[in-house]
Amino acid sequence: TYLHWYPHLLLKLFFDFLEEQGEINKNPLPKNNVIKTKTKIGYRSPIYLEVEEIKIINNTIINTYKDEFSKSRNFFIINLLLHTGLRINEALNLDLSDFNIDHNTKHLTIKGKGDKERYIPLELNSLLFENHELGITQNYTEIYFSLRNKIKTSSKALFVSKRGNRLTCRYIQKFIKELSLVSNINKEITPHKLRHTFA
Repeated sequence: TYLHWYPHLLLKLFFDFLEEQGEINKNPLPKNNVIKTKTKIGYRSPIYLEVEEIKIINNTIINTYKDEFSKSRNFFIINLLLHTGLRINEALNLDLSDFNIDHNTKHLTIKGKGDKERYIPLELNSLLFENHELGITQNYTEIYFSLRNKIKTSSKALFVSKRGNRLTCRYIQKFIKELSLVSNINKEITPHKLRHTFA
């Protein structure tokens, strides 16, 4: 713990010695303080998903959930976070009206920290599920919207439960944790790690 300021301590002691020997009139360093330097702790790169790991996670979602509603919704959430860098709260606070369709391009209206509003462009094709080996392409975003419209609810939330309630952060955190375990990816995956992946 002393290594980062040890050179300055030696320097102070050296000046104290010179002052005692009469070589200098006054120690130029403060008597009651040791000058400390800020040292950077070794840089740790953020944890993020590789392309192959994203494919594994998407395949896990498709193969794990039997009902189309949960499958399409959770696929939509994961890939929305991956392709926009949204914070978990920002994604869950989205309403249906925030997701605007303009031909093949969609954009999100986001209220972030400090209620600052911003628009995030989003290519619809980036949210497709593609398995080139099996020759499968599936648009789970459209499937989710179709099934979402059949849910009896007064909620305007984009992401809802089968009962029509807006999803909670706790649900997403639990879902992603379970997903990472089932996927056998040797990384601790959290919603914020998906934001790192986008970055």
